[in-house]
Amino acid sequence: MFDAIKIKFGAWVCHDRPHLHPRLHRTVERDFYDRADIAANLENMLKSDRRKPVIIVGERRAGKTSLLRLMESRLNNDSSRRFIAFVIDWDGVTSTDKLAREILSEIAEHLPVRSLSQHIMLPNAWSIDEFADAVRGLLPADVNLTVVIGIDELNSIFGKVDAQEQQKILQLVSALVETSDLPVRLMLTLVGAHNRIDDRLMSLVSNSEPFHVGPFDRNDLHEMINDLVGQDAERLTPQDLQRIFELSGGWPYYAKLLLASLAEVTKGKAWMSNPVEHALLYAKRYPGVEQTLEAIYSEHLSDDEKMLMMLLAQQRVVVEGELDVMGESLHTAATNLQKRGYIEKQTDGNYRFRIGFLGEWFPSWVRFDEEIEKRLKRRLTQRGTR
Repeated sequence: MFDAIKIKFGAWVCHDRPHLHPRLHRTVERDFYDRADIAANLENMLKSDRRKPVIIVGERRAGKTSLLRLMESRLNNDSSRRFIAFVIDWDGVTSTDKLAREILSEIAEHLPVRSLSQHIMLPNAWSIDEFADAVRGLLPADVNLTVVIGIDELNSIFGKVDAQEQQKILQLVSALVETSDLPVRLMLTLVGAHNRIDDRLMSLVSNSEPFHVGPFDRNDLHEMINDLVGQDAERLTPQDLQRIFELSGGWPYYAKLLLASLAEVTKGKAWMSNPVEHALLYAKRYPGVEQTLEAIYSEHLSDDEKMLMMLLAQQRVVVEGELDVMGESLHTAATNLQKRGYIEKQTDGNYRFRIGFLGEWFPSWVRFDEEIEKRLKRRLTQRGTR
């Protein structure tokens, strides 16, 4: 049976081709799939003389961090040796000071051995100019180096700090872009739909090179599945592959969830009939999935989008005419969720989940009945009394 560890469900990946690990002295298999055009354009932008930051925008669990890590790997292994690249994880940043010191520390770590403490010290109350001077002090003047700084989920960092810190973080990030004598390039990710990005970040976004990350097409998803399950790919029928595509909507997170669940339900057992349906039952209670989907629902959907999600979870199909009853704002929510890859409008005019797993998971959610009451019944009651 195939190994769930190889699937790397819920983890970022960065190997788009097999390679010999320099320390382990063994071949590391490919784990990064699709996104070839985006990756090539990202790399070209980062290697160019243009100072605009590149910003990867996409839904949570879309693969944004993996793209950052792929760029980090490619640039650090570039034959020119003129790049040092690193990624700052959003969950470790709790203040502007923390972000600044982590950037300086990462730059120092990538340079030849030197007295690090001398160069990464900042006073307790430092200015943007003093931070820029600290970056200059780290970089050898006689070496052609470009520092590529990745900051993952900048808007998630914003969500953890107050308005004053948000402004300071934006000033720091802007200084890295605008200070012309700093050999720095920025690659950032933002989670969620473009029209829901914090207004305070829009000036940065409008002066960037944006890249939008969407779901895989059917062929690319099948390629990933076949590679990850190895010889067991022969056991997956065309109907099984079609079912995985329907449940995942082409999003690798949900496809990997089903594969990881399939590995668990077949562990030590004979291959069963309808294996994807068995995996689906396991996937609905897979560790960490409820936390992830609750966060997407609570933090990254508008009230109208939540309402439409609940209506679809309850009925499985929503006829376009039903949205008229619910109000014009539901049409806007439907358009947004369709663009974001959560639902799809079929040729008959009906809306369904593009990510079929959500339609299976929501009714088993502990908060489902509460959300139906809150989002649907009250809305209909309020409209009926007007």
